[in-house]
This record gives sequence, structure tokens and C-alpha cells, in this order.
Amino acid sequence: MAFSSDTSSQACQTRKLVMADFATWLNEREIVYTIQRKLAFLCIFMTYLQRESMLLILYLQVVFKESVILTMEKLQLLERIHKLASIVHSEDLKDFNLTEESIQEIRKALDALTEKYITCYC
Repeated sequence: MAFSSDTSSQACQTRKLVMADFATWLNEREIVYTIQRKLAFLCIFMTYLQRESMLLILYLQVVFKESVILTMEKLQLLERIHKLASIVHSEDLKDFNLTEESIQEIRKALDALTEKYITCYC
């Protein structure tokens, strides 16, 4: 009977070892599966970030281009105002032999440009 008891205790220990190995294998498999899921999520997230960063770059390019265009328009408008103002306020205006109506038209144009500048940029 002692022989049978030793054999059954060895069989029991062997079963415990096999079950422990199986549990370890299942645990490792679950870990691998979890890592694979997380890697898949990271790949999807990185693709999303890459797309969003490209959209942000395109948006910034458009905004920068519009800003440059607005700045150029603003500078051109200021230049026109400056030229008309220098003519209107010039002491030599009378030397140009302009009629009073022409001078008034120049002043109206200057007022209109000034008003446009104030409306758009102030």
C-alpha cells in the first residue's frame, strides 16, 4: 500500500505541476493577447495622430497664407492713404491747378480709404 500511496502522491504532484504549467501558459497567452490588443490600439491611435497633425499643418498653412495676404492688403491700403494724404495736405496742391471739385474728390477718396482701414483693421 505504501507503493500505491507514493505513486498517487507523485501523480497528484505531477497533476499540480501540469496544471500550474497550464495556468502559466494561459496567463502568458492572455498577456500576449493583451499586448497585441494594446499594440493594435497604439497603431490606430498613431495613425489618427498622424492624420490630425497633417490636418493641423494644412490649417496653419492656410491661416498663415491668409495672414500674409491680409497684411499685404493692409500695407497697400496704408500706402494709398499715405499718398492721398500727402497730396491733400501738401502746400503744393494749389500749384497743380486742380479745381475745387477735384480736390474734394481726392478728400472723399481719402476719407473712404481711411474709413475702410478703420472698419477692417481697428
